[in-house]
Amino acid sequence: MDKTVLIEEDVQGIQKILNSTLGHKGYKVVESARWEGTVELARKLKPNLIFLDTQLPLGQETVRILKADKETKHIPVWAFTSNYLPADKEKYLDSGCEFYLMKPVGIANLLHILRLIDERFQSYC
Repeated sequence: MDKTVLIEEDVQGIQKILNSTLGHKGYKVVESARWEGTVELARKLKPNLIFLDTQLPLGQETVRILKADKETKHIPVWAFTSNYLPADKEKYLDSGCEFYLMKPVGIANLLHILRLIDERFQSYC
């Protein structure tokens, strides 16, 4: 089974790092630039995981749309943001995100994230 990750992120450096690192580990990475594309791609591709920059326009609304849709509600969404306040974390988790990742992501954190992704794929696939 393909392991597909859908990423909506506007920082090209982060896109490249995630794409390269995940691709190297055997994940198929699909990128989306806007919320409409993310919702459409999620419905079409049924990815195993969605990384979503929740600070992008309509980021939290995208999560709500995905979680309200019978075709996409099962797909785990991980918030990817530079908001560090505990209230922000609660807000993202309450909107339907399963996990909360803070930017910037260093190499040690990225390796930790990849281990978490591998664990998630083992439980979802």
